[in-house]
Amino acid sequence: MIACVVVGFSGYASDFSVDGVYYTVLSSDDSAVEVAPGPLPSYSGSVYIPEEVIYEGKTYTVKAVGATAFQNCESLREVML
Repeated sequence: MIACVVVGFSGYASDFSVDGVYYTVLSSDDSAVEVAPGPLPSYSGSVYIPEEVIYEGKTYTVKAVGATAFQNCESLREVML
């Protein structure tokens, strides 16, 4: 049963989410993040990605969108940067 739970959550990895967008802190710069995939279905409709995001009182600069951030998000219609 534990293996099923681990496999169920291994499809995405993010450090936090704000306003429905998931982020991973970049190892090269701990004040920068990239948009990450979330638990499916994570993104649908219109998604707005800001230049900066605040989480737990710290401001992060959004530097990138991960290569698989929007993979399998069939109901995603637009991404606004």
